[in-house]
Amino acid sequence: MRCVLRPKFLRGHFFRKLLMMFLAATAASACQPSGDVASADLRVAGAIAAYVNGEPIFVSDVIFEAESQERIERGARLQPNDEVFQSVLQDLIDYKVLAGEALTRQLDQSEGARFRLQSARDKILSNLLIEDVVADQVTETAIRRMFDEQMSLLQLGSEARLRHILVETEQQANQIKAQLDGGADFAQLAFERSLDEATRAEGGDLGYVSLDALMPAMSRTAQATEIGQISAPFQSQLGWHILKVEDRRAEAPPTLDEMRPQIVRHMTLDEISRLTERIRQSATIEVLAQSPAP
Repeated sequence: MRCVLRPKFLRGHFFRKLLMMFLAATAASACQPSGDVASADLRVAGAIAAYVNGEPIFVSDVIFEAESQERIERGARLQPNDEVFQSVLQDLIDYKVLAGEALTRQLDQSEGARFRLQSARDKILSNLLIEDVVADQVTETAIRRMFDEQMSLLQLGSEARLRHILVETEQQANQIKAQLDGGADFAQLAFERSLDEATRAEGGDLGYVSLDALMPAMSRTAQATEIGQISAPFQSQLGWHILKVEDRRAEAPPTLDEMRPQIVRHMTLDEISRLTERIRQSATIEVLAQSPAP
């Protein structure tokens, strides 16, 4: 099958990084509960988990850090009596203690430190802008609309249920074909003689496969062989094959749930690209470090 998902603007690694930042943020917000449950969660999240030299660490800080560390799923509940909560809280306490000592030593005043702090601030603000502007565009309605558009462009192929036997030489393949023509069981010979370790234990069963995804020689042979028939030996880069076509069917189209991650990534990248291009056009940019002349 073929789907057409092409972002209109691309700037390589930069956009991929922004995309991952945005998906992480939207995944968390998408899983938030609503109504009275959400209000209760917010009251807990706004609670203070600890103080370090008078500075608070909030429950929400612990939950966010646990998600960032992938210790919990985004949007999952995390209670203070949970082992993960306490472990992450200790991490944040350590960060606070070490950061306080760094400030005491005035390490934030060096040129390198100022640059790194400014860079971190820029990235956080960029992410906040993406959450505020782009997330409004990647709605369920927009996702469904793009899914419908993709389905109208989708080119479905066919699938075949195949078995195959792989051997080294044409002579071996011809011997096996003669046995099959004499009534030998295909699955049994595949188990005994096939070199394909991935399928020999299942009698050479490849299952239903898209003909477009097969090696060219196997795809051509599968298309030319009738259901229930066994092909003549043919060669590929792997060796010599004998193929049996057990069934055919039309390739099933993907569901919305299967396509959703791909659609969300495409739409998000497209919106990030549009937003960045639009803002760059109105910004005053002076590049001093130029690429060397060829």
